[in-house]
Amino acid sequence: AVHRVFYNGQYYRDMSELERIYVQGGVHVEKVRRASQDGDFSSMRPRAPVAATFPLQYEPQGPRYSIRKNLIIFQAWRFAFGMSVTTGMRLFDIRYNGERVVYEMSVQEALSVYGSNCPGGMSTRYMDSSFGMGRYSSPLVRGVDCPYTATYVDTHTLHEGLSSSRRTAALCIFEQNLGSPLRRHYSNLQSLYYGGMVNSALVVRSITTV
Repeated sequence: AVHRVFYNGQYYRDMSELERIYVQGGVHVEKVRRASQDGDFSSMRPRAPVAATFPLQYEPQGPRYSIRKNLIIFQAWRFAFGMSVTTGMRLFDIRYNGERVVYEMSVQEALSVYGSNCPGGMSTRYMDSSFGMGRYSSPLVRGVDCPYTATYVDTHTLHEGLSSSRRTAALCIFEQNLGSPLRRHYSNLQSLYYGGMVNSALVVRSITTV
């Protein structure tokens, strides 16, 4: 049974009431207009020619991290990584100087709350884990999603069948120079000296589109 009818920002008791008011001219009808050609406003193509190549990151002596199967070792840190079909990338057994500081680190849920001027849109709530954040992880593009020098890892997931599916380059690992010093001090009083330390971070990245 139809309890109420919603049309163009207005509630009606039923279809009969909507029809009656429409015949009386009390319903404002909005027709969907064809979108105009606006010069590819939503296109991802550059609006102007690229004058020069964008900056690149490089490692003069190679990476400072190492990977053994799914174990990453970086200075005093070591941890394992994996991919869950439901929740996406996960990190396990994170240790610093051999001491475990985290057993598991992962996204447990992602909620998409929609807004609208109609009841359907107002009440829409998507729990992204029900779609599978790991299932919809996308291949990472070298030089765009991650640096050219990053390590790219394929993942294998099992869902809706007896055979696994492979995601090429679904994870990337790299050390990133953050472009600002971790600490620095410059003195020009009496003795002149400078001390500073480069600021970098190890990045483990996965991108999902649900």
